[in-house]
Amino acid sequence: MKILITGGTGFVGGVLTRYFANKGHEVITTGRNNESRGTIEKYAEFLQWDISQPTNKISVDVCIHSAGLANDQTSYATLYKANVQGTRNVIDSVSCSKFVYISSSSVYDFQTKVHTETESINKATLGYYGRTKYEGEEVVQQFKGSYDSCTMLRPRVIYGKGDRILIPRLITQSNQARIKVPGNLNIQSSFCNVNLLALGVEKIIEKHKGFDIFNVSDVEKYNMKEAFESILSSYYENEIKFTHLPLNILRPIARLCDLLPWETALSSMAVRNLSKDKVLNSSKLYAFLGEKPKHNFKTEIVDIISWYKQAKADLEQSGLHNLAWTNVDQ
Repeated sequence: MKILITGGTGFVGGVLTRYFANKGHEVITTGRNNESRGTIEKYAEFLQWDISQPTNKISVDVCIHSAGLANDQTSYATLYKANVQGTRNVIDSVSCSKFVYISSSSVYDFQTKVHTETESINKATLGYYGRTKYEGEEVVQQFKGSYDSCTMLRPRVIYGKGDRILIPRLITQSNQARIKVPGNLNIQSSFCNVNLLALGVEKIIEKHKGFDIFNVSDVEKYNMKEAFESILSSYYENEIKFTHLPLNILRPIARLCDLLPWETALSSMAVRNLSKDKVLNSSKLYAFLGEKPKHNFKTEIVDIISWYKQAKADLEQSGLHNLAWTNVDQ
């Protein structure tokens, strides 16, 4: 099949590009900048395209829309342009029979313990990122009848080789195996192995008809403090020391940070993400796959950290900065 993947210079888009190219598909991948073009073209045709603007019509069998902006501290207008208008531009510019939209679990608020695809969503309770991802979903819903298959996937905390956000951000905010965290960090969260996401997309392309929404997460739910410990202890190779910041003091400070005209490490959404449970019920996806995934963050994190250390060293030596396409052996 001929497959177009948006956001191919990023973590998820990069994994999907390599995954489907290695399966023998003809892949076209897009990105706003062409820094990684030479590496990408070993796998796929590269098309430089900022999806906030329309482009010439592209005809393919499948469109996997993974491009987007994930940043709760940027303006709503900026996020809307990337995640909502960008989605509309992809739909308008790409002719295909199967459309897959990589959404986010950020479309769920923190009002329930376990989130299902059928729950009611109130946009007013969401941060700017979650709101614009949901509004991107609304755009897809408008055009779902145009496709033989139209699906939206909601992953939570995507991890794996090529990660440019989770591990780098945590390492940056720690200092010699010491890190400040909101509250006791003793919360439960779903995580999603990026290869599970790729498998889900593959099976959807192969056999799905009509319209559907799927949560995407590992079977196991994880304790956030234990996850932080696993990442940092693997990176620093010693015991991790936590400084627990009181939530009753941190929350009003975070609200003030939200009002600042520049980005900070602290925001109300960051505090909520690290102080409240968010667990996905992905049984609908498991039933569709016909099996429960075997990916496990606890057993795979050491290998991922080993990749990150080498990739970081390679980037420092080369002067480049795209972890998504560095030292990845898929």
